[in-house]
Amino acid sequence: MRLHSDATNPVPTTSTEEPKKQTTNGEVFINQIPVTLTKEEREAFKYYTTDLIPNPRRIKRIVNVYRFARLLVPKYDDVQRAKLIRWIILTEQWPFRTAWILQDIENNVQQGKLDDAYREHTLEKLYETVKPHILAKKNEKFLTIDNDPDLFDLFIKNGLNPSGDKTEEEISNHVLRGTVVTVDDIEGKGKRTGLRQLSFNLNPAIQDEVAKMAMRMLVSEVPKNGGD
Repeated sequence: MRLHSDATNPVPTTSTEEPKKQTTNGEVFINQIPVTLTKEEREAFKYYTTDLIPNPRRIKRIVNVYRFARLLVPKYDDVQRAKLIRWIILTEQWPFRTAWILQDIENNVQQGKLDDAYREHTLEKLYETVKPHILAKKNEKFLTIDNDPDLFDLFIKNGLNPSGDKTEEEISNHVLRGTVVTVDDIEGKGKRTGLRQLSFNLNPAIQDEVAKMAMRMLVSEVPKNGGD
């Protein structure tokens, strides 16, 4: 089942007032956070409407997590913000698959293989690496955590046209034309915050379980006869 956009703006916006600051004992705190989305952000959300699971509570959660995350990366440009929206949708709707993608990156980090070539790997390429582990029969109960698997396959294959329903003109003129997410986006570099650090909606319990699975697989691959 697909949720289609209509002529109206599907993303709620609120007041454009600036945050109000109060001072108590020398401390400044904010009691109102501006949550208005920019035109480009609204377009990005609208672009992905057909790739959202029709669950109002989950959609609201995606929008709210994004609003919070973007406060932490004020220097993100429009394309980087579009990638952040894409990443939050991914982590919210397919947490088990996303956890495995992150685990593959973590494995490469620990093995010192986070080179420039690996940093260019896309979500699709990462998924192909871990797909056999994800779809293993013993993981059937975890697969139920994720939403529509067919929609997932479409979503990660093409950052420009995930649902396959955009015209060439729409793609060429859209802010999402550069939103293919790579390892470099996920990990960040130097002072640039990566998407991993903004994955607030990804259940850590799922990540822990995937880490345990990966460790058991690693142990099982170690030769029991000392390598002979």
